[in-house]
Amino acid sequence: MPGTLTDTRLSVSTVTRTSVGGIGDNNVLAQSKVVIQELGGAAAVTQFSSDSAPATQLEYLGIIATNDFAINIDGNNNVNAHGGNVRLFGVRGTASSSIYAALVQSELLS
Repeated sequence: MPGTLTDTRLSVSTVTRTSVGGIGDNNVLAQSKVVIQELGGAAAVTQFSSDSAPATQLEYLGIIATNDFAINIDGNNNVNAHGGNVRLFGVRGTASSSIYAALVQSELLS
């Protein structure tokens, strides 16, 4: 339909969320958003992905202290179902029991 604005949002978070959220939320590790504005036979597409941002000097991007994470997807005004792809890279680390407990508590309370 001419003039229709559609979008699809995807995020990876360390806890289950009721919304997709964004990279500004403390429990979201990555996000992607695609917005399409239909212009009567043509379309303008705007796309953002948190991996498009410049790399930081941090040695890590996020810590998942538990064995759970969530992939969240939501769309508006889409005619067809949309999906998304996620690629996670992990490194196993070691920590003392007190540091691990603090990481788990921080993850679950965020």
